[in-house]
Amino acid sequence: PPEVAQEISSLQSNCQVMNKTPPPIGDYVTRIGLTGSGIDDWLINTGGISCAGLTGGGGAMVEIFIGLPTGHARKVYARYALGVEIRGSTVWLGSSGDQCRGSATVPPATTTTCQVPLIWNKAAQRFDEGPPTNLR
Repeated sequence: PPEVAQEISSLQSNCQVMNKTPPPIGDYVTRIGLTGSGIDDWLINTGGISCAGLTGGGGAMVEIFIGLPTGHARKVYARYALGVEIRGSTVWLGSSGDQCRGSATVPPATTTTCQVPLIWNKAAQRFDEGPPTNLR
């Protein structure tokens, strides 16, 4: 879709500005069905294209575009994550800090990491973050 192509082009341009060769698109773009619509959706994980400058201590930017029947796509989710794992049609994001706390109070000196599932909210047409798991 043009919206995904534009985002990819922007990331690749960032690399070229820094005189770096962008990696293959498959290193950071995943075409996958996430919404159950039968139309391809697209996940961009900038962790796979570090020369774009969107990675750091807070992780890498993760963006999800849902495919539309018109052949276009709409960005429905974007945030920094400490890694991405796809299990079936569920995206799990590596997280830390407040996103891992749930309802428990964690002392400020404690570094907590976890995985947060993204759950498709069909009525609202967005991904909601589910309860964190694998707290460490």
